[in-house]
Amino acid sequence: KAIFVGTKKQAVESIQESAQKCNQYYVTKRWLGGMLTNFTTIKASIDRLKKIEQMREKGELELFSKKERAGIEKESLRLTDYLDGIKTMKEAPSVMFVVDLNKEHIAVAEAKRLGIPVVGIADTNVDPELIDYPIPGNDDAIRSIKLFSNLVAEAFLEGAKIYEQKLREKTDKASDNDKDAAAEAAPAQKRERTEKGPK
Repeated sequence: KAIFVGTKKQAVESIQESAQKCNQYYVTKRWLGGMLTNFTTIKASIDRLKKIEQMREKGELELFSKKERAGIEKESLRLTDYLDGIKTMKEAPSVMFVVDLNKEHIAVAEAKRLGIPVVGIADTNVDPELIDYPIPGNDDAIRSIKLFSNLVAEAFLEGAKIYEQKLREKTDKASDNDKDAAAEAAPAQKRERTEKGPK
């Protein structure tokens, strides 16, 4: 899994679209400190958001007073803003894509601490050596951000296809080997049966 991070105004739409295109996680509101390094705390907030959504579906919110309901809705809105893109995350992603390295320095630091490779747009005002895979480019222009985030999403989909193909080939090979082994064992079992035959 990958996580797309872009919280500046120009990046929000592109990051969200690209992440949803390849069904990956994204953060577009604000990187909450500890989103990766202290995931248990973040997980508690995600669980709370899911609980509110379930209550809404079951109509349980109607049981609360108007004031309480307004409070819960406000909390839900805030949690959705921050956590909507990582709602289904259960473990740390394998790679991170970042738009502005200066703005997202906390996210980059957390990824580095966990050994998660970082791909990012490296503008002239950042140190490209901060991350594993810098992409030289403009991290302020909407068209530039859209181009790069789209390319990352497409590369991810392409990589996933290749990975699935390799996995399929591996399982096919394993099942072929099982068939061969069964075919080899069959004559031996037949021989054994005839040798043990009725006395």
